[in-house]
Amino acid sequence: KTTQLLEAMNVSCPEPGLMPDTKGVVVANDLDFKRANLLTHQVQRMKVKNCLVMNMDAQYWPWLYNEEDEEEVLQYDRILCDVPCTGDGTLRKNPVIWKTWKVTDGLAMHFRQAAILGRGLEQLKVGGRLVYSTCSMNPMENESVVASALMKYGAAVEIMEPPEHLSALKSAPGMTEWLVPKAEGGYFSSWEELDPAMKAKNTYRTTMFHEPLSDEVRAQLPRCRRFPPHLMDTGGFFVAVFVKH
Repeated sequence: KTTQLLEAMNVSCPEPGLMPDTKGVVVANDLDFKRANLLTHQVQRMKVKNCLVMNMDAQYWPWLYNEEDEEEVLQYDRILCDVPCTGDGTLRKNPVIWKTWKVTDGLAMHFRQAAILGRGLEQLKVGGRLVYSTCSMNPMENESVVASALMKYGAAVEIMEPPEHLSALKSAPGMTEWLVPKAEGGYFSSWEELDPAMKAKNTYRTTMFHEPLSDEVRAQLPRCRRFPPHLMDTGGFFVAVFVKH
């Protein structure tokens, strides 16, 4: 994805094998050191000067400041939050997932995904756009995470409608209702169904449930897009585009 972004930014090439200088910069990050190291070598092969590769947990992404004015916070015009996920949308190409997958896997991912999304929205400029994406079909990793951000930031952020020029892509709208799986089997439909002892644990959070979402938040969730594997013979993935006001 980083190389694709760089290619999109460096659309005009003055001479073969040499990318031009641009005003934009791509700051790429991967928590896994080996993957970050591999990305560094891939970027070097592109011969670009406008890319910085980081290796850290995006939940704790640092604030950057202008060297000439230390009080000026540097924020981003565009952010891609391709967050860690269970990857259940990739079952067709990774059949090994079948051996380990559990319906409750998404519960543990919800916390980190919500934290990364929140950090990204805080780092986004007003008027900027953030893409939240996973290769999962689990609402614990998708709609519930998106809804938690909409509830937290209110009118400061909004989900964008899918662009018309991508209408040929076969997809399904985001869900407005879902169930939360129990570790022992079965499902919860609302936070109130949990007993006090379960609420005290860190396994479940109110943000996992579709109740009580405001009408404003619920109305925005269908703007998200689900891409189930069978619609276009692909892997499964989920996308939501935020704009910051």
